[in-house]
Amino acid sequence: MWVFWLITGLMFLCALGCVMPRLGSWRWRVGVGCCLFASSYIFYGLIGSARLLSEYNSPTAKAFRRTQVAFRQPMSQLKKSEFRYRLQIEQQPEQIAFQWKLLDNLATQAVQKGELNTAIEYWEQALERFPKGEDELKRQRVEESIKVVKRLVEETKKQGV
Repeated sequence: MWVFWLITGLMFLCALGCVMPRLGSWRWRVGVGCCLFASSYIFYGLIGSARLLSEYNSPTAKAFRRTQVAFRQPMSQLKKSEFRYRLQIEQQPEQIAFQWKLLDNLATQAVQKGELNTAIEYWEQALERFPKGEDELKRQRVEESIKVVKRLVEETKKQGV
């Protein structure tokens, strides 16, 4: 707010020295003073808002917004597939494949949210429900994901202590 008063004061001093002595009527002087006050308020709006928006337009904030936008579509796809898996489980509760796919999906969402311990629990439950004789690459991927996330949890504990 001090910027507003600084601009107002400088414009008013300038007007007192240059413009005001040449104006004959006091009404004109009051009118010019009000115009200067209004214009200083406008200048403050331009300068002050630019100062406030500098944080919004900083490279860090822009990168954060780009990251949020980049995650919208994958997260919406995860939510849609979660809904489909839950629906399949309701319709066919004996199908184990949908159960482990749902748990895998929930673990991926937990990692995105930063809930690493929850993700490990979901993946371990998914491994228990993994159908026998199914694709071993998927099983290995889940096991590798558990190892990576456990390593991350250990590193964060070391940094936190």
